[in-house]
Amino acid sequence: MQIMPLLKKAQGYLSQKGIENPRLSAEVLLAHCLGLRRIDLYLNYDRPLTEEELSTYRKLISKRARHYPLQYLTGEVEFYSLKFLVTEGVFIPRPETEVLVERVKEVIEGTATVADIGTGCGVVAISLAKVLPTASFYASDISEEALEIAVENAKKNGVEGRITFLLGSLFSPFQGLEGKLDAVVSNPPYIPEEKLVGLPDEVRLYEPKSAIDGGKGGMELLKRIITEALPYLREEGILALEVGDSQAQSVMHLMKEGYVKIETFPDLNGVDRVVFGRRAPGRGGDG
Repeated sequence: MQIMPLLKKAQGYLSQKGIENPRLSAEVLLAHCLGLRRIDLYLNYDRPLTEEELSTYRKLISKRARHYPLQYLTGEVEFYSLKFLVTEGVFIPRPETEVLVERVKEVIEGTATVADIGTGCGVVAISLAKVLPTASFYASDISEEALEIAVENAKKNGVEGRITFLLGSLFSPFQGLEGKLDAVVSNPPYIPEEKLVGLPDEVRLYEPKSAIDGGKGGMELLKRIITEALPYLREEGILALEVGDSQAQSVMHLMKEGYVKIETFPDLNGVDRVVFGRRAPGRGGDG
């Protein structure tokens, strides 16, 4: 079978199975299978597939039809114009998180020390390391599997020597760094536990629950980070958090205890996605 009729057949099948944007999935998976760019599929529209290629593609389409995430099938995701490895068991980065990177990039200067809490596959710390060449980074996660992928991603993007990866929950691996951090950034789990059942199948069935479950109201880890970051931040040190829909005002209210110059920043959909503040004088490890 040639590329073009195969794409049309795959798109129709995925559409019947309720896959959002079935054409994109069909194209991405075929390009991945053939080692081509998506545009190359149309430049070689009449190229026939070998039996082995066709068999591999059918298996990928069959898994995608069961709502298995596209990124897990290709093993890769693009974030902040960089390429990252992702595997099952690791949270898939979303474009909204680029707002967090962009905002922190704008305010970090010089030889700052930055901690990324709950780094997952490392996209925030690694993206910041690429655009802040004189800063140094710590990145922690409770998942050993996620940290292994993050280390590989740091190597893949050429910043492995500038990020120290630490295994543990929230700030537990940061003993000895009290009062030494210029910034704490985090995209923690913030989906309310009561809403997990209503998530799309490809999130609910396949992505790690520990990376999306924010507890009651989705605020449990956000509350802890706001409080526990204070001893580690220098005076005027930055706390930047990604938050869920309709959570920004509640997070801003919580940050009034210990932080000043609190602001919110929207994502491309106009949702307040990042809450940003500075440690108030006398409230941290050096105060």
